Amino acid sequence: MRQNRKIFAVVYSRLVFNSSSPGPSESLVLYASGTLLSSRRTNLSESTEILNITYDYISEASYAITFIFNVTNISMPESSVLMNDTYIQVKNSINLALNTLLNERSAELFEPQTSNFRMLENQIEGNMQYSFQEGDAKTPISFLNELKTQTVSTTTVSPMTTSRLIVTSAATHSKIPTSAVVYSRLVFKSSSPVPSESLVLNATNTLLKSRRANLSNSTQVLNVTYEKISETSYAVIFTISVSNISMPESPVLMNGTYTQLKNSVNIALNTLLNEPSAELFEPQSSDFRTSANQVDGNMQYSFQEGDTKTPISFLNELKTQTVSTTTVSPMTTSRLIVTSAATHSKIPTSAVVYSRLVFKSSSPVPSESLVLNATNTLLKSRRANLSNSTQVLNVTYEKISETSYAVIFTISVSNISMPESPVLMNGTYTQLKNSVNIALNTLLNEPSAELFEPQSSDFRTSANQVDGNMQYSFQEGDAKTPISFLNELKTQTASPTTVSPMTTSRLIVTSAATHSKIPTSAVVYSRLVFKSSSPVPSESLVLNATNTLLKSRRANLSNSTQVLNVTYEKISETSYAVIFTISVSNISMPESPVLMNGTYTQLKNSVNIALNTLLNEPSAELFEPQSSDFRTSANQVDGNMQYSFQEGDAKTPISFLNELKTQTASPTTVSPMTTSNLPATSAATPSKIPTSAVVYSRLVFKSSSPVPSESLVLNATNTLLKSRRANLSNSTQVLNVTYEKISETSYAIIFTISVSNISMPESPVLMKGTYTQLKNSVNIALNTLLNEPSAELFEPQSSDFRTSANQVDGNMQYSFQEGDAKTPMSFLNELKTQSGNTPTMPPIAITALQSTTLPTPEISTTSVLDRTTSTIMKITTSPTPDITAAPPQQITAAPTLVGTVLIYIRLVFKNLTTLPSEAEVLNAASALLDSSVRMKRDVSTQKLNNPVSIQNVTYQKTGSNSYTISFAFKISNVNISKNIELRNETYDAIQNTINGLLNKILNNPNAPPFVFQRANYTGNDTVIQANAEYVFVEGDIKTPSGFLKEILNIPERTTSTIMEITTSSTLDITTVPHQQNTIAPTLEITAVPPQQITAAPPQQITAAPPQQITAAPPQQITAAPPQQITVAPTLVGTVLIYIRLVFKNLTTLPSEAEVLNAANTLLDSSVRMKRDVSTQKLNNPVSIQNVTYQKTSSNSYTISFAFKISNVNMSKNIELRNETYDAIQNTINGLLNKILNNPNAPPFVFQRANYTGNDTVIQANAEYVFVEGDIKTPSGFLKEILNIPERTTSTIMEITTSSTLDITTVPHQQNTIAPTLEITAVPPQQITAAPPQQITAAPPQQITAAPPQQITAAPPQQITVAPTLVGTVLIYIRLVFKNLTTLPSEAEVLNAANTLLDSSVRMKRDVSTQKLNNPVSIQNVTYQKTSSNSYTISFAFKISNVNMSKNIELRNETYDAIQNTINGLLNKILNDPNAPPIVFQRANYTGNDTVIQANAEYVFVEGDIKTPSGFLKEILKISGLAGGGFPGWALAIIIPCGIAIILVPCWIILCIMLSGCCGAIRRRWHRRRSYNVEYPIHNSLF
Repeated sequence: MRQNRKIFAVVYSRLVFNSSSPGPSESLVLYASGTLLSSRRTNLSESTEILNITYDYISEASYAITFIFNVTNISMPESSVLMNDTYIQVKNSINLALNTLLNERSAELFEPQTSNFRMLENQIEGNMQYSFQEGDAKTPISFLNELKTQTVSTTTVSPMTTSRLIVTSAATHSKIPTSAVVYSRLVFKSSSPVPSESLVLNATNTLLKSRRANLSNSTQVLNVTYEKISETSYAVIFTISVSNISMPESPVLMNGTYTQLKNSVNIALNTLLNEPSAELFEPQSSDFRTSANQVDGNMQYSFQEGDTKTPISFLNELKTQTVSTTTVSPMTTSRLIVTSAATHSKIPTSAVVYSRLVFKSSSPVPSESLVLNATNTLLKSRRANLSNSTQVLNVTYEKISETSYAVIFTISVSNISMPESPVLMNGTYTQLKNSVNIALNTLLNEPSAELFEPQSSDFRTSANQVDGNMQYSFQEGDAKTPISFLNELKTQTASPTTVSPMTTSRLIVTSAATHSKIPTSAVVYSRLVFKSSSPVPSESLVLNATNTLLKSRRANLSNSTQVLNVTYEKISETSYAVIFTISVSNISMPESPVLMNGTYTQLKNSVNIALNTLLNEPSAELFEPQSSDFRTSANQVDGNMQYSFQEGDAKTPISFLNELKTQTASPTTVSPMTTSNLPATSAATPSKIPTSAVVYSRLVFKSSSPVPSESLVLNATNTLLKSRRANLSNSTQVLNVTYEKISETSYAIIFTISVSNISMPESPVLMKGTYTQLKNSVNIALNTLLNEPSAELFEPQSSDFRTSANQVDGNMQYSFQEGDAKTPMSFLNELKTQSGNTPTMPPIAITALQSTTLPTPEISTTSVLDRTTSTIMKITTSPTPDITAAPPQQITAAPTLVGTVLIYIRLVFKNLTTLPSEAEVLNAASALLDSSVRMKRDVSTQKLNNPVSIQNVTYQKTGSNSYTISFAFKISNVNISKNIELRNETYDAIQNTINGLLNKILNNPNAPPFVFQRANYTGNDTVIQANAEYVFVEGDIKTPSGFLKEILNIPERTTSTIMEITTSSTLDITTVPHQQNTIAPTLEITAVPPQQITAAPPQQITAAPPQQITAAPPQQITAAPPQQITVAPTLVGTVLIYIRLVFKNLTTLPSEAEVLNAANTLLDSSVRMKRDVSTQKLNNPVSIQNVTYQKTSSNSYTISFAFKISNVNMSKNIELRNETYDAIQNTINGLLNKILNNPNAPPFVFQRANYTGNDTVIQANAEYVFVEGDIKTPSGFLKEILNIPERTTSTIMEITTSSTLDITTVPHQQNTIAPTLEITAVPPQQITAAPPQQITAAPPQQITAAPPQQITAAPPQQITVAPTLVGTVLIYIRLVFKNLTTLPSEAEVLNAANTLLDSSVRMKRDVSTQKLNNPVSIQNVTYQKTSSNSYTISFAFKISNVNMSKNIELRNETYDAIQNTINGLLNKILNDPNAPPIVFQRANYTGNDTVIQANAEYVFVEGDIKTPSGFLKEILKISGLAGGGFPGWALAIIIPCGIAIILVPCWIILCIMLSGCCGAIRRRWHRRRSYNVEYPIHNSLF
């Protein structure tokens, strides 16, 4: 029996109307709605109420109306599967209500497009979306007609008046004022080259200037960026801020706000980028999430040539800009004022992406050496074309089959800025995917070819790395392929150079690529379903054919693959299934969930090849599975693969079918047990749990004629049940049949069917096979009952199965309408027969069904609205057996057994003005109740009238004005009937015991006993569970017990105490007591304690001697002989305890250092420090981590502890661990009292922890949210951390007031300033801040944008200082050495650091309170190789207790101080101590409310540092940048000078020789000249 509870629902129904004409005004719409409400509200059922109606303007041609409904008296089952039926009924009820109000009675019902329902605490919250446009067949006709009438007679109506509805407390949902930052990415694809960044941003800026004024006040464009994706595609990313959003706290109701937000941003983008008269373009996808007090959104758009809906104005402007090529700086055009809301913290990270390229062809695959050699050739020639941040780490080859293979590239991408918001990560993942895809195309494709794209991709962030998986698939005839790779492969094939695969695949692998892998094995269940038009073969024939193939072909399987078992399953007369259980060993499973997908794919291929090897012809094409599912649990992979074959399929297991024909021709008798007997290893034996199932099958019938009455339908069903029930299997039983009228032309029949003797595997993956079998069994049962034997089986439209406790809950949905080929013919024919002959028969009689051994699930009476009659129909669910008694005879009664009784008592106190605290109630129980009732005791053999308490009395606050007190008892060795139906006498005896316990707790011992309401009894074969609840009503108990008097008096004393404190307080604030709205008593929620199944005690138990039991009808019953029951085994396991203390709503937060100092000083080391774990008793837990501090928001933080207890005895059955949980709870209470409570004070009882775990580990998660006044006598530690904020505030105020700064800072205000303004800053010495309403000075740099306007600072005024806080500074320093001929090893660099650097810089130290100029190293110096000729050295420091402005915008002075610290650190590391200090480049500053992160990077350039430190000299020496004590640049000067000096003497000698030669030549020339002169004179004498 499953208990249902009464709850209510609040449903938000949003009706969107789209038209080509302008939408009506708010007043008209609300007035039309109010008119219909006034006239038709009485037609609604009593349980349905309209709380409010609102109007929402979407655009000029569309608007929405939102109806808020409250539905009461809903009977909600506890099973999550069965809740779906209730959700459907609620949806139908709301839809009927809307049609009743807004539609014509004779019109067809309009339906919602989507609906979403969730269970939150004691309430259902729903969201239904409708959309209507001109031309729709199903519309709210009455509303539209009324709207036309109102439009014709333009009566002036106040919107406030028309929309005013009575709103009850159920509808009042708290809303949080918040803002949103939405990243909208518009991707443009074309056949022509993409425009430049400057053109795109200039066009965007032009539109922003002219149209920004058209945006709403709450919408602001913060930034616009450009991204080039490829030569023919680019993206424009708009960062848009939306303020003044009222966000409901309910996750379901958030969807409506997200939809409105999406519409707002989409309208804003259309306003900016589209023509006013054009049709709106819409996003392809959107994702919104709420984190802290902000909504993060991501919207994706895609446009290509030929699309009808595009940003027309933007594209036209782009063409205009292209024609007039005005040179515009991209920095100028993209400069927008970015407010703090847009500043998201980002984490520097890297990625490792596994890209798997699968190639399929009709020819045999190339060898591994050929493929890797071709890949290596391309890598050598093209690797230089990759970006610096992208690196190929490894390439591997995988042969899949004779005609397909895969190449796996492991690619590393560095320098990724990953936002912390999960929504914003999607944009980074998209960029990462594009980067890797471009890298693969660069390596493997032709530069002019079209980019090939991945079929699928998956990215996840774990720790500080992104893991990615990209899947590609190529086959002959594809247009987009890696052309260069395929061409190179052909070249390699033509010249088959022998290349070692190891050599070709050897690539430089950095540490980032090394993922840890776990050796594991897999068990895969492969289910092959065969469908045919002929009768199915027998089990023996199928298993014999399978065994024959296994014997002959098993040797062809790989050593790691083994067939463990083969089973046969007959589904119907024309279909059957063969299930292979296959084990695969030696699997290396990566720990990353993303990388597991690649292993799962390989595993699927391995198993598929194994099945084809066994069942198919070697030359035939491989058959493939329709679906597959793999999951890792513990150290094993569980897999499920589904195959389906029918006549005419091209890919089938040919060898198996041929062998089956051979076996059919020669029908050798083979035992099925023999053929299916296969060696089964332990890996294949998953443990199975015997269980049962209850399946709710809902058959919906739709027709054009009025529906038949309830009596006719149930009578027809009963007739078929009587005649055909014997045809059902023994394990299948119909428990109940109910009728539900949906509308005038549709109705439903719900069958509750029980299936017993189910073997359910524990693995969630393997459960799916059992669920499929269960679905088939129930479907066959329904066809047996309602269909003709020769007709084709009708099938369910949907099904859902889930396992809870020891039962499977199922839900199957069927739908039939006129003209369907597959229908329940017998039922419809019987219905026609019954309609012709209408005997009067009460519904109660025809719904009666016989329920035997299994419990009948309790389905409470459900209300269904009949629109025509406006009445509530009661759906009868009576489980009254319709049993025809046999003639009196002597029979043997059902045997008895020895079982256990569990009694859960729950006292409920409601509608209180003041609640007592948990400590007060438990103190009253300890003082005034007997220990046998309030304290947990050891369970021993007890009589039925002597129950044993199995838990301490517990207190639970259930609402702001209600609480409960719970007790639990156990009675062992109770004689009970094996037949659950025959336990009424036992139930009566238990009820007497419960009455005695309740009187002992609540009634005066001398008063006459009070008779309490009968408990609710559930259970299974060996356990009866009684759930008794008493809701206290004043005056019920005339003479209350001392305990009841005390807890009723506590609130009065508390109230008077509070009043005294209030009157003596110095505060002049009058508090108002919390008021409770009166809710109808039908909204009571009855919660049942978790079901506990307990075995008998360890000793052998003999049932009570047989006795004579008399039962009606009068028969003689003889009890069966007694049975022995064994105890469930125990094991030795481990307990992990995680304690989390939460402090909320603080005005000032203590820093991490202050909290940890308090812990180190005032807590015992056994609680706060990590210790070695050794064998401990249950009461001696060991701390396994140091106490940790975490800031969770701007006004809250947590303190966490963790403990481990080893060698704990616990039951193997997780259901039987309640006693262990109680012992752990006592330990947790002791630890929490040790931490928070005074040692001398009475112990405080904390809220029960949440217990989870597996076979050998129990994990307890305890959380305590601190509430002032809970702990009367706090410990020294608690006092200290509560006092820290006060001291910190006073200290900060002293530091602030005594500051020497002469600049008064301005609190940050959100000002909307157009980006085109030029702000001229006043010199820093003359700045006096303006009043809080205006900002007078910009930062001390010039920001210029066109067109220029001059803004002059406001006159000086005195204002108050912006508040400060104490935060933390993280400094990350990265030294980069590039373009080296020789790389030093990690060991050489770290040795130089250890030898030549101070330990305060290179070693991790404990963090304590430090000044700003004394940072603490928080990690050891690290070395990272970034490429083949470059590396980095990294340092990290932390500074605690730094005073900084709360406003991130006003932290420049802090940044300057941090920069000085960074300069000091870098000089200490790189510069000589005696040399003048060097000023390094300014760091990059990011952070959040309490943390500043400074990222400083120095790229070494020769000559920068004139006098290097010893460490830098050593680093340069081992890097090949210096030799013999001289740097390279010195040698470049000295060597040429030396050569010149050596050559000087040579030059002198050469000059002398040349001078001598020249003199001789000159003399000779002169002699010859004088001879020539003399000779003519001599001749003249003759």
